[in-house]
Amino acid sequence: MDTKKNVSFRLLNIVTEQFATFEVENLPETNDLKSELQFSINPENRVVSCRMKFQFLHENQPIVTLTVVCNFDIEESSWNTNIVSDKKIILPKHFLEHLCVITVGTSRGILHAKTENTFFNRFIIPTLNVSTLVEKDIVFEIQ
Repeated sequence: MDTKKNVSFRLLNIVTEQFATFEVENLPETNDLKSELQFSINPENRVVSCRMKFQFLHENQPIVTLTVVCNFDIEESSWNTNIVSDKKIILPKHFLEHLCVITVGTSRGILHAKTENTFFNRFIIPTLNVSTLVEKDIVFEIQ
């Protein structure tokens, strides 16, 4: 049974943790993209963070690296009724997917802005199937 609970939230802030470009000779038209996803929480402030790292690689060497964190403020009643349960904080898969979509889009915009009018602007974060990135609900134990 699918029990998707609505979670009310707002984008609190965006942090560009890392941005770097690396010169490479004889760069081919196609490159590998490696991405990493991580979620964390600050339960005292009802903040959920989605951290995404992207690396465009050529022969396993980075060409462009970008790490972005989007912090989301969860509305208090939504936190208490839909997130906290039985001394656990449960972040539902569908909610995490939504945060991931926002973070990927934000990262795409940051990458474009930081590389505009440069050789590196040809590197674009493609559309990603976030349902394959977020495998299941994430559960944190309350101390």
